[in-house]
Amino acid sequence: MNCYVINLDRSNDRLFRIREEFDRINLKFIRVPAVDGRMLSQEKFNEHAKLRNLSRPQVGVILSHQLCWRLFKESDEEYCAIFEDDIHLSRELPELLAEIEKSELGFSILKIETARKKILISKKSFFDILYRQVRKIGSYHVGAAGYVLHKSFSNQFNQHHSIANTVPLDEFLFKYMISKTTVFQLDPAAVIQDQAEGVKEQVNIESLIADNRQKKYHKRTSQKIVNELKRPIINLLRVRLGFSLFKYKRVKISFK
Repeated sequence: MNCYVINLDRSNDRLFRIREEFDRINLKFIRVPAVDGRMLSQEKFNEHAKLRNLSRPQVGVILSHQLCWRLFKESDEEYCAIFEDDIHLSRELPELLAEIEKSELGFSILKIETARKKILISKKSFFDILYRQVRKIGSYHVGAAGYVLHKSFSNQFNQHHSIANTVPLDEFLFKYMISKTTVFQLDPAAVIQDQAEGVKEQVNIESLIADNRQKKYHKRTSQKIVNELKRPIINLLRVRLGFSLFKYKRVKISFK
């Protein structure tokens, strides 16, 4: 399984650290030069940003991950793993990836990262790997710094490319696509971003989408209250739309 790591040409410090992280667990990776959103033409930027008022870093992230998807499609591999360069990795990751390749799980997307935010996850485990469970994702799980794709994803991306081009990357993979294909979550996760909640050994690497994430994670109190009031209504809608909430539980995915 090829491991792709997205890294901006100007981010040598991040490349040095991510090499150390992969060397620590004896895992090889292919560096993929990230698309610098700041360098996009106004026309190219508007093509992706106008519907959702995305930032230039967000558009850069979308295009960078899509570059990995194209490399994967052109390869002979059945699976690939995609990472951003501001992450911490479990020591068990190489063995986990090897087991995933042999598992015949039948997924399109497997998130192996956690943001330690509460999400809906299936109570049922569809597969066990090294004392970890593989469960279905039932609600939006923020972040796309570590995930595995199956070859079938290429056709699904082609079917939904107009959405993929115009919404934040993690929303496309771990919100929009959960009703379109099989999207699983590794529990506990084996990848976590440096700035995620509860990371003990942070090295304070600024995220490629830090400008947007700051807005997300530092909401005003009034907005948080509105979100809590909306939650029961949203859950009711999920039931009516076929989510069968009794099959899911709301938890924070841990990192191990």
